Amino acid sequence: DDKSSECKTCQGGYGQFFNENGEFTGKCEPCPDNCESCPNDSAICKFCQSGTYAVTDHDDGLIIECLPCPGNCYECSSDLLCTKCNISYGLIIGTDGISTGLCHRCEENCYECFDNNEVCSNCFPNYGFLFVDGVNTHQCVHCEENCDQCEKNASFCESCNKNYFPSYDEHGQQNGKCVKCSEYCYECENAFSRRICYPGYGHGNLDENVGQC
Repeated sequence: DDKSSECKTCQGGYGQFFNENGEFTGKCEPCPDNCESCPNDSAICKFCQSGTYAVTDHDDGLIIECLPCPGNCYECSSDLLCTKCNISYGLIIGTDGISTGLCHRCEENCYECFDNNEVCSNCFPNYGFLFVDGVNTHQCVHCEENCDQCEKNASFCESCNKNYFPSYDEHGQQNGKCVKCSEYCYECENAFSRRICYPGYGHGNLDENVGQC
């Protein structure tokens, strides 16, 4: 037999195809529905796709089929028990403190809340955590004016908008505030530097004009 046309390794999502006599045909066929990988046999799934779970044979443990997880669920162990939710969704925790296995959208302006839909772990860009009396509420509020990034604490700016630069205290530590660049300056690192001037303006060269546009 001519073996030169037989496929040795199938592409992802495909597996080796065997005929009704159990003989390898040298061809590749698509994996079963919702199956991620079936390299050794196109009829036998090895790994299910994300968002589905495996139904296995009680005798040999082989995957019989891959079925969809509950709504907004990324990983699950059954159609009723989600273990990891999609982005911007988190597990609903019951009154007993145990996960219900269901997913619900995160709180407003929250990007990630995987373990608990009411406890945000990461806010959307331009939002940060609200602290009350030094305690993180895990609620996301908009960064302060002229602030571009404040993901750890909404009242402490980590990166300022264009036209502004971070302010530092007497110890040289960033204090979370933003200060406006000098006049006609579009982008600066501190009060004495000028990286980019507005169109029609250039950098001053005289000593008294250092940092000015």
